[in-house]
Amino acid sequence: MNPRLSPSAGWTQHQRLLRLITPAGNDALLAETATIEEAIGPCVEHAGLRIALDVLSEDAHLPLGSLLGQAVRLDLQTGLSRVDCRPFHGHITAISRLGANGGFCRYRLSIEPWLAFLGHNRDSFIFQQRSVVEIIDAVFARWVGQGALAPAWRWALADPARYPRRGTTTQFQESDLAFVRRLLAEEGLFCWFEHAADDSASLGRHTLVIADHNAAFTDNPQPRVGFTQPATPLPDDSIDRWPGLRR
Repeated sequence: MNPRLSPSAGWTQHQRLLRLITPAGNDALLAETATIEEAIGPCVEHAGLRIALDVLSEDAHLPLGSLLGQAVRLDLQTGLSRVDCRPFHGHITAISRLGANGGFCRYRLSIEPWLAFLGHNRDSFIFQQRSVVEIIDAVFARWVGQGALAPAWRWALADPARYPRRGTTTQFQESDLAFVRRLLAEEGLFCWFEHAADDSASLGRHTLVIADHNAAFTDNPQPRVGFTQPATPLPDDSIDRWPGLRR
């Protein structure tokens, strides 16, 4: 066994490709494998980010219920630096115990942004003489201070004056997430999440950016990724397949 991962020696995530930071500490859970789905929304599959993360723990009896809703951060080491990682910040929305081998116990976490929680309600509202910006701001504001959620969002519009006040806009027995998706689609707006790491109790933040022009995009920490064939891997991070999909 790798002594860095030995239960008796105490493991560390230092300089690992994936590092999971939780309120329990930097090395409480060891990130093993991750499937990370990001999207420019609105999309119907998820709320813009979904991470399926397998982790290892020395504790086979973690209190799973107490972990739900907790803010966590997954740091991904890039090819540019072993120190400046790309953070993914979100909340644990599901956790399951996969099994143990006497040394480690394996768990699977689902990590999603604060926006995902807006899909768990049903509500009805009538908005009169409000712009799409004012309506969505009002919907998001209702979730501020709900449990561990700290909703953050910003608008990146080329010309806010292009979005006048609407006559009557109705939300009828829709989740807040479905309602916001519908408004964004009607107005031709798109959105994505920006992530930041810090040393606060929330371990960082993720901010929903709502935009209507390509100049609003900014580069990731590693904006260029090489493309290669599956049989000829590159020494650096690379993409080896790019399939097409039509719906």
